[in-house]
Amino acid sequence: MNVEITSRHVHVEREVEEYAREKAAKVTKYLHHEVRVEIVVDKEHDDFTVEMLVSGQRGERVIGREKHAEPRAAVDLVIDKVEQQLRKLAGRRKDHKGESMAGENSPPPPPPEGGDDSPDDADLSYEDIIDEELNK
Repeated sequence: MNVEITSRHVHVEREVEEYAREKAAKVTKYLHHEVRVEIVVDKEHDDFTVEMLVSGQRGERVIGREKHAEPRAAVDLVIDKVEQQLRKLAGRRKDHKGESMAGENSPPPPPPEGGDDSPDDADLSYEDIIDEELNK
């Protein structure tokens, strides 16, 4: 995982940088390959703005932006937002692979219509059906 932290209009303390790196490591559990995380910390008036861009090797891109008076709180908020987006992306990826969207309580599919199977055929064994077909 590659984490790049940039600051604009403010000097970010080392503790805040380490905190952001530690929290950014949490997002890698949703992407199972090389991940690049870019974090930009900006100070506008009395609020810190933290932007996070997560780029996956397969083209996934998630962006989050949050404001707060405390830089650590802004990091927490943006991490939560990005994690939510990555969970949603991971869910889409799983659903896209063809898993059934029907629930366990859904009714079974209806039997095929127009079959020649009569109730008597259900009681016949395999050998009886073959003999019957050969004698026609």
